[in-house]
Amino acid sequence: MRIPSHKEPGEGHVIQALRQAYADNPRILPGDLCAKFDVSVSTMKRWLAMPENDVQALVNEEVRDMATVDEVIEHFCPNGRDIPDTQRRWRLYQIMRALEDKGWNRIKIARYLGLNRGTARYYLSMSEDEVQRIRDIAEGRLIINVRRTKKPLKKSELLEIIDAQNKLPTITRPQICEVTGLSMSRLMRYLALSPADREALLTGNK
Repeated sequence: MRIPSHKEPGEGHVIQALRQAYADNPRILPGDLCAKFDVSVSTMKRWLAMPENDVQALVNEEVRDMATVDEVIEHFCPNGRDIPDTQRRWRLYQIMRALEDKGWNRIKIARYLGLNRGTARYYLSMSEDEVQRIRDIAEGRLIINVRRTKKPLKKSELLEIIDAQNKLPTITRPQICEVTGLSMSRLMRYLALSPADREALLTGNK
């Protein structure tokens, strides 16, 4: 599985491209220019009115930020971004934490890693036990069965799902799979439990 990185151009690069498109064709209709860059007329006018030095400063900052992301990813993934599934969550957590330590907020981290903001928020609010678990999996101290077989449902996995939903009420099913490591088919088995079955599993010992 591949570690993502800055899939979309930053605002500074988009502003620069829009201004260049207008310079190349000053007669372009405002509606066409807005449609091309998916912005409102007011945003287009504001971008065109920006001093060139301010635009270049934004672009330079984004270039530095992209270089920072690449440097951090290379540090934690020295053998390349294509890594085993069992290591992805731990590596991604380390990368996010390193960027946060550099003063980046979660919105910026999510944008430069091409992630949903909710996913970034979940990773960075993980408990010490959750962090230790994904580290143990990555380093081979905890073996998980990755085969999609109908193994018995577990209280611990259900608690992980509930914890994810409590931390982020708007979390989607794919995001739950991302943060818990469960397959979609296994997640759906938990979500299909009746209230009685759910309660029985939670009050059990397994």
